Amino acid sequence: MPKSSYTYYIIHKDNITGEQFLNSKLSSLANARKSNNDNILIYTDDPTNVCFDGLTSYTYSEILTQLQEEEWNPGFIGDTL
Repeated sequence: MPKSSYTYYIIHKDNITGEQFLNSKLSSLANARKSNNDNILIYTDDPTNVCFDGLTSYTYSEILTQLQEEEWNPGFIGDTL
């Protein structure tokens, strides 16, 4: 599945639930993209799951814009997730 077909979320590390992790496409939180503000980027192909209710969702192009913010740098190069 291409990256552009996922739905993306930014969740503070203290607020991520096991259900959100299990319903994401992450294999490990240790390998997740993290900001210097302790936010974690997760993504899913099932954004209708209730575990994501109330979270701000981002499309691929929107998350690329978010990742250009200073809190996600260093490490952002081009359109790489």
